[in-house]
Amino acid sequence: MAAEPVIYKGQDFSLKGDKERFVLPARFRKPVTQSSDGRNELLVTLHPGFGCLIGFGESYRDRRAELIRQRAEDAFLRGEDFNADAQNNIFGDAMEVSFDNSGRMIIPGYLRKAAGITDAIFFYGFNETFLMWSPERLIQNESPQWAVARMMCEAWLETNVRGKGK
Repeated sequence: MAAEPVIYKGQDFSLKGDKERFVLPARFRKPVTQSSDGRNELLVTLHPGFGCLIGFGESYRDRRAELIRQRAEDAFLRGEDFNADAQNNIFGDAMEVSFDNSGRMIIPGYLRKAAGITDAIFFYGFNETFLMWSPERLIQNESPQWAVARMMCEAWLETNVRGKGK
């Protein structure tokens, strides 16, 4: 397990290739492998609040589990309610997704469907995790939090997808 938190930075895209595969961008591969004890294995699930997928390595899962245990203990000592099961639910839903050295991976169809991912993924570094957005769903998200990401996504689609059909 990584001693320090693994931080994911930057943005990237992947178009669906043959055999329903997407490519985990190079900027995310090394941190995922580092976070997963040297294995090319990513944990993926639906983000509980954003409507996209969230990806992370084992060290993040382990760090979060310890934090949740500590928060539950602190709440107990203060006589407060704390639902550790609800907090841990994201990890129970996470699927292990292997990828080859080129980053090719198959994300389970039900996860892609839940996130609205069809032909492309917009990857967005999000500190100790990264998000995997359906470009269409991200563009429809009107939250000011995603304004710059929307513009990047629209520009990429215009250049790499829509512009190729002209």
